[in-house]
Amino acid sequence: MGPMLSVSELEKTYEVRKTAFSNKKTTIRVVDRITFDLHKGKTLGIVGESGSGKSTLARCLMLLEKPDSGVIKFFDQDLLKLKEESLKSLRKDIQIIFQDPYSSLNPRKKIVNTLSEPLLFHQIANRQNVNEKAVEILHNVGLDEDSLYK
Repeated sequence: MGPMLSVSELEKTYEVRKTAFSNKKTTIRVVDRITFDLHKGKTLGIVGESGSGKSTLARCLMLLEKPDSGVIKFFDQDLLKLKEESLKSLRKDIQIIFQDPYSSLNPRKKIVNTLSEPLLFHQIANRQNVNEKAVEILHNVGLDEDSLYK
């Protein structure tokens, strides 16, 4: 079986002004010809210094930012050639998990709201059964229903 995720020669650059008062711009290469395969059941950790392009790579893989060049295939489906509606449907299966929980979770939101939002957006649940689905998710990770409103 081939890779679940295959990335080939992925590149992303940004143009930035040399100074705040200058019209001259310089190009910064943030993601530079990244290539890797990720097989089902395996884990890939992205490690690097602050500002090295880890988050930009993740945003490109999710197509939250469009890469300048390269190929991203998910189960042999070229993500860069998908229409927006197909991409929206596929995002149910592809998600980013950030190391810092404050980057991922809003500490001001209750757990029920954090769980309900994607369930409703991706039409996995509706208003009538969203709490039931949220409780099911809590049980799947070993938490009880009391955690829902924390």
